[in-house]
Amino acid sequence: MIKKMNKLFILPATLIWLAGCSAADDNAQQGEETAGDSPSATEDAAAENNTGDNTASLQFSTIEERLKLDLANAPYSGEHYEKDAVMEQMADQTEDQSAEAVYLEMLALAGEDYREFEEFISNVDTSFESASAQPGEVNGQGSPEQQQVNIAVLFDSSGSMAGDVGGIPKIQSAKETVSSFVSGLPDSANVSLTVYGHKGTDKAADKEQSCEAIEEVYELGEFDEQQFTAALDSFSPAGWTPLASALASAQNHFGDQASGESENLIYVVSDGMETCNGNPVKQAEQLNQSGAKAIVNIIGFDVENDGQKQLKEVADAGDGTYSTVRNDQELKAFFEKETTRIINEWYKWESENLNKVYKSETERINELYDQETEFINATYDEETRFKELTYELEDTAKIDGAAVRKLISATAIDLRQFARDTATDLRKELRSGGNEHRKETRDQAKEEREELREDGD
Repeated sequence: MIKKMNKLFILPATLIWLAGCSAADDNAQQGEETAGDSPSATEDAAAENNTGDNTASLQFSTIEERLKLDLANAPYSGEHYEKDAVMEQMADQTEDQSAEAVYLEMLALAGEDYREFEEFISNVDTSFESASAQPGEVNGQGSPEQQQVNIAVLFDSSGSMAGDVGGIPKIQSAKETVSSFVSGLPDSANVSLTVYGHKGTDKAADKEQSCEAIEEVYELGEFDEQQFTAALDSFSPAGWTPLASALASAQNHFGDQASGESENLIYVVSDGMETCNGNPVKQAEQLNQSGAKAIVNIIGFDVENDGQKQLKEVADAGDGTYSTVRNDQELKAFFEKETTRIINEWYKWESENLNKVYKSETERINELYDQETEFINATYDEETRFKELTYELEDTAKIDGAAVRKLISATAIDLRQFARDTATDLRKELRSGGNEHRKETRDQAKEEREELREDGD
């Protein structure tokens, strides 16, 4: 949101003449030692006062109008100021010249062009960027600023998962733990569940059927606890272990969720190695190097040594991690650790976004101070130069220097007051917006951490 500043600072009575009076009013007030004359009323009046076309367009009645005056062609403004050259240009001033006409002539020759400052303050952005995307990656890699997190759980339902560990069927422990973990993920994460080896038997006669049994029982999307639970309950331990084919199917499920738009993560929960003649190591590498750039993490549940070796190679090829667990307590501990890591990601997210807001706020406030100081210094320079000119013109052209200086001072004072008031208001708005933004960030991070802790209990 671009914040437009449209304040109008009406000049005091001494400068009302700048709104433009009639030539008759100007003639009636000619010679009075006041600031009520109107040198810019008409081009005829300007010509009468020998100011010519240079001052005909320099009409203003508010400070904002003064700021918008186009003085880019003033030959002696800013660093180009040459007092002698200005004096030479104004040598034809006479004692009959009105104070206002003299002042406008000075502006035309050496007035500061304040349009850059006016444009700056009119376009100061007092809004703040939204916080970066919420943390959601659960492998410890990647950035919490990814736009979307997609998590595919690949669940081994081969016959060996029917075995007991500590008197509890492995598949029961795995289902309960996966359910608890997924339910504790950030709301922004998409989830899918693919089961493999859940058809046929572990007999040779059923190998083909079992090795082709790969099914996405919960399609990639927002987490719905009831539907996800139903998907987990829809299969039982059955046959062989087509891990490579399951990994290949995950790539199809991610579809157009390319890595530039998302963080794609795979969690394989398995108790053994590939038994369907596939190459899961090659498939994991291909999946990681594909457009999805998915990271493959393996949780080996009660896996023998040879199986651990292969599963670790799969995780390495998929640029992920391998973790081995021997019982349901260790499996739960693994996913609890992941939840803790996500909580820490929220702390990190909070810190990064608070610092981003502080940085943005500070940079813009400092820029306001810099622009304000530069502008105020320019008004002092203009005021000093113009007053110096009036003193010399009093001697050479017998102008009413006091009246001209009155106009010069009134305009300069109002310009500075406008700059200070506007910059102060903008700084207040920035500080207020920054405080509000930081509060929202802290509240959101705290709420998410508390929810994660509750889900983990």
